[in-house]
Amino acid sequence: MVAAVVLAGCSLVSQPDPDDWTATSQRSLESAASAVATTRVTLREHDAGDLWDSYAVVLLADAEEAVGTASDDVALLQTPPGEKERAERVLDLLAEAEDAVRAAREAMVDDEPVTGDRLRSLDDLRDRLMTEAGR
Repeated sequence: MVAAVVLAGCSLVSQPDPDDWTATSQRSLESAASAVATTRVTLREHDAGDLWDSYAVVLLADAEEAVGTASDDVALLQTPPGEKERAERVLDLLAEAEDAVRAAREAMVDDEPVTGDRLRSLDDLRDRLMTEAGR
């Protein structure tokens, strides 16, 4: 009897609720999309001379942190059965968002010019994140 109580108290990984996983992944995708959009706006406004360098870097660092948190929120959950392919798509998109925001921040710090290609790429990434989130 005592062994059963002790074993019942052990932490075993349980199957996640598919609805909880879906809701978390959707929120994370939307959060990453927001961070990517913030990055795009920051680059555009800085390029137009409407943001100080230091403030633009802070905005990009905050966006980078937000997309990292969004990615971690999904990565730390066990994928429910039948969602492995979608989980891979979600994690790949979130990793792409992390890379894009980090690259934008690094380019800002290195005083590289903002290009139309970078802005279009961020627009496209934001759209793909929102599409995957079901929006």
